[in-house]
Amino acid sequence: MSGRTRIRRRIQLLLALNIVVIAGLVILLFVNWLRTGAPRASGVQVSSAPANGVAYAEDRLKSRPRTHIRQTPASYFPRSQPSRVRSLATKHGHIALVIDDFGFSLTSSTVQGMLDLPVPLTTGIIPGLAASDAVANASYSRGHEILVHLPMEPLGDRYDTLESELHAGMTASQFAAFMDTMTTVPHATGLSNHQGSAATQDRELMDRLADWCSRHDWYILDSITHPGSVLYRAATAANVPAFRRDIFLDHYQEPDSIRAQLRAAVELAEKRKELVVVIGHPRASTLQVLQEDLPGLVEQGVRFMRLREGSTLTTEKLAVEVR
Repeated sequence: MSGRTRIRRRIQLLLALNIVVIAGLVILLFVNWLRTGAPRASGVQVSSAPANGVAYAEDRLKSRPRTHIRQTPASYFPRSQPSRVRSLATKHGHIALVIDDFGFSLTSSTVQGMLDLPVPLTTGIIPGLAASDAVANASYSRGHEILVHLPMEPLGDRYDTLESELHAGMTASQFAAFMDTMTTVPHATGLSNHQGSAATQDRELMDRLADWCSRHDWYILDSITHPGSVLYRAATAANVPAFRRDIFLDHYQEPDSIRAQLRAAVELAEKRKELVVVIGHPRASTLQVLQEDLPGLVEQGVRFMRLREGSTLTTEKLAVEVR
C-alpha cells in the first residue's frame, strides 16, 4: 500500500468519525428539545404600546420583599398546561377563547369587532370601569359568557390605574365588601385574576376566594400570571369548577406572533383532546388575526365554546396538586 493511499484512508476515517460525532450531537439536541418542549413564538412581553391607556402584558416585575411569595424570574414565561377537562371526542379538539380586560370602552371598533366574532367567547370584564356594565350587557346579548376579571395584587406596581384590588391582609369584612362591590357585573358566572402575581400565591387568600365562589356557584379561571399561583389548586380543593390558562395569544402584538399562538392552541387541542384555554385582549392586531383565521378553523371542525361549558363535559374530579 502506497503512502498516499494510507494517508487518504486516514483522512476518510477521520471524516467518518467526525460525521458520527456530529450525528450524535444532533440526536442529543433533538432528544433534549423533545423533553423540554419546542420553543413557542411568544415570551415575556412588556408592552410598549398600551391600548386604551392600559398595558396588557402580565404583571411587570419589580422587587418587593416578601416572606411567602416567590419573585418571578425575569425570563419566565409559563409553559402551557392543559386544563383538566377531558374526554372531548372531536378530531380537532375544543378551545375556550377568553378575551380579557373589557370595560374601558364599548364603542371602540376593536371592542365591537371582538363582540361580533363568529364564535362564542368568554369575555373577562374588569369591574367598576366606565363601560363595564354596558360591555357585559352587549356581550351577553350576543350569546357570549361573562367573567369578572378581578383585580388582584401584583408583585410590583400596578401598570393600570385601578384603585382597588384583592390583596393579602384583608379582614373578613373588607374581603366581603370588596367582593360585593366587584362582583356586580351583569350576567357574570365566574371570575379570573387580573394581574395578581402576588395575590394568587397567597393560599389563605385564594382559599377564601374559592369559598366565596363555591357559595355563589361561580367558577374560577386561573390566568397563571405567576408560576407559583395556587388559585387553581384552591378552587379544586373547594370543589369549584376550575380552569387554568393554557396559552396567551398576544404577549407580542405582531399578527404573525398572534397567529402562531392561535395555531399552537389548535395543535394542543388536537394532540391532547382536552379543553384548551386561550387568553387574548381587545387589541387591533389580535382582532385582525381572529377575524381572518376563525372562520377557517371553524370550517375545519375546531369547536369554540364558552368556558363554563367545559365544566359539563366531564365528571372527573382531580386531586389537589401537591408541590
